[in-house]
Amino acid sequence: MPGPINCSPDATRVVGSLAGEAIDEALTFWGAEVASLGPRLRFGDDGFVALRAAGLLGLATDEPVFGVAVGRMPTGGPASGEFFCAGVSSSYEASDERYQMRLKEVAVIGTCDGDPVDGEVAVCFGHASCGSPAFVASLEGNAFASTIATRLEGFGLGDGSLVAEFDVADALSMSSTADAGFVWVDAAGGSPEPAGIQPATVTHARLVMPLGAPDPGAIYCASAGTLLYEFIDEFEFQVVSATLSQVRRVGSCDVVGDGILDVCAPG
Repeated sequence: MPGPINCSPDATRVVGSLAGEAIDEALTFWGAEVASLGPRLRFGDDGFVALRAAGLLGLATDEPVFGVAVGRMPTGGPASGEFFCAGVSSSYEASDERYQMRLKEVAVIGTCDGDPVDGEVAVCFGHASCGSPAFVASLEGNAFASTIATRLEGFGLGDGSLVAEFDVADALSMSSTADAGFVWVDAAGGSPEPAGIQPATVTHARLVMPLGAPDPGAIYCASAGTLLYEFIDEFEFQVVSATLSQVRRVGSCDVVGDGILDVCAPG
């Protein structure tokens, strides 16, 4: 395997070709994590790549880990906002100095301007008002339900924006399982006042379905809905539940492309 591409201390680089377009971008690095699906890197404006890999407890690896991958190019650059999938020979490795994914057989799937589908998604984040953490999707007549694990929730004090991210997995595990999904929800119109449960308007959401769903591994976007949240006090914030509507199907990872991408980030 060729050596790693050169990472600057404060940026991710994405290098290669996607749908015939040459790419060499230095981007802001927003973080790395091992979610239920597997290792995931975040970069640029809403860009990410995640490799489906089982058994990882943390980001460090003794040798490359192989699996299929799914990702999204950041908004505003080459292949702006395009989701993509990569083949089973794609790999992830990490050290104290860098994270790297080498993506092969990369295929462009599409953007959030995909085909509209009937149905909606409902999520409970484990608040007493809705019960146990749960993800329930009814899309194109296909029903699917799963447990969830919240990965991130945040509130923008300056502009009232909210974000909630969670894994979708039938069996929550300390290590990655490779077959999980995940969802990222952005909302606007929040208020930091401790005034009980309050609504915010979903502006967009991105969904990668678990492999056990009726549409396994498919990518969806939603552009409407409601996120309920609660400020316990001025320091403690909790997402309560969400409904996602105006859902569009971007596509699935059942295609093989000829693209190749290196994604490198500082460790």
